[in-house]
Amino acid sequence: AVNEDMNDWLDLMPVEPLYRAFYPDGSQLDVHSDVDAMAEEIATVISPQEAQGYRKYVDFVSSLYQYEMRDFIDTNIDTPLDLLTPLDLLTQNLAKLVAIGGFRKLAPKVRQYLSDPRTERLFSFQAMYAGLSPQDALAIYAIIAYMDSVAGVYFPKGGMHALPEAMAAAAQKHGVQIHYGTEVTDVE
Repeated sequence: AVNEDMNDWLDLMPVEPLYRAFYPDGSQLDVHSDVDAMAEEIATVISPQEAQGYRKYVDFVSSLYQYEMRDFIDTNIDTPLDLLTPLDLLTQNLAKLVAIGGFRKLAPKVRQYLSDPRTERLFSFQAMYAGLSPQDALAIYAIIAYMDSVAGVYFPKGGMHALPEAMAAAAQKHGVQIHYGTEVTDVE
């Protein structure tokens, strides 16, 4: 919002593996944001066919990201009119989301690509971040799986507190006055 480069204020370190999933049968999967590493993990633990399905799933969630991010997620919508500009691009991306199955249910959509219950769960549970079960959520919620397990997870050097410190410093550079430990009695 203030045209600053986040890298000038915050040092983010990639988390690897992103997490480790354990299953009742004793198997486990390490989740990697690197598509090739994740495909190899799936091929080793489950099967090469499941790894091929995973690659197709990555193509699907990457398309979701492309069609959703700019026009729907990373947009300030202050009034209904904000949804109308640019109408032609918005309509195109909405039509593309419909065409790729973004408005179908998430769990069956994931099963189009992944047949093993372990990978189905691994790449659909993220809908629960939004308070929805994968059976009830629309497939457009798979974008959360993209951001989580394809785009990657990062940890700020210095701990989570480094994030608000960096935001405060950038805001102060642009004239924001921050008053800590002050009782708020009114909001204008």
